Amino acid sequence: MIVARWIGLGRAEPLQLEAAYRGLAIAQACEAAPVYLWAQAKSDLWLGQGAGLAEGESGSIAFKPRRSGLLPIEASRHLFVLIAPRRLAPGRESRWLAWALAPVLATYRHFGLPAYLEDGDVWLHGARIAHSGTTTIGECAVVASSFMHRFAREHRCAPGFRAWLREGLSLAESECADVNPAGRALEDVFRARVEAQLGWQFEHSWPSERENAVIEGLKARAALESAA
Repeated sequence: MIVARWIGLGRAEPLQLEAAYRGLAIAQACEAAPVYLWAQAKSDLWLGQGAGLAEGESGSIAFKPRRSGLLPIEASRHLFVLIAPRRLAPGRESRWLAWALAPVLATYRHFGLPAYLEDGDVWLHGARIAHSGTTTIGECAVVASSFMHRFAREHRCAPGFRAWLREGLSLAESECADVNPAGRALEDVFRARVEAQLGWQFEHSWPSERENAVIEGLKARAALESAA
């Protein structure tokens, strides 16, 4: 049984997300435990665009199979970034999406939604519902994607899922909301599907002192470059 780390960021800004997943990936050794970074986008963002956030280089770290190298995430979506030492990932990068997104499809199906993978993205009823991408940072395979938050209003879905999501949306769309039960339910189901399909056991975790130092260093560099 592989023990994996689950790190929750809550509602996060683009710079915080960029620095967090890149810093965590840079800080991992080849024998490290896999990490899932779980967050909710505070605003529309493009993962991979932060200048100065890659150790030893500037500009983007390209997400494949995105043509632009950037991964679009809409505001309020719940997103995850899997940061796994490459020894744990399938050998070829072309196989990473199918491997990492299998629990995503299982999560949707848990709620009666027949989502499927096509061209590296998640689809439902002929519509793309999530962009996904992979990249390599240091010793790690990195896979990122997201879950819809307005699904009940835009697509056909099971009644139970619609009621669950509507309840969560009433809180998620309030500036005063401190909790998001829809987000917690989604997180619990997704985490359980990852454990079942990948054979990992999660422990709630936080960045270590060393990881935090790398993350804060990336944020400081990005701030300096933005001000220049």
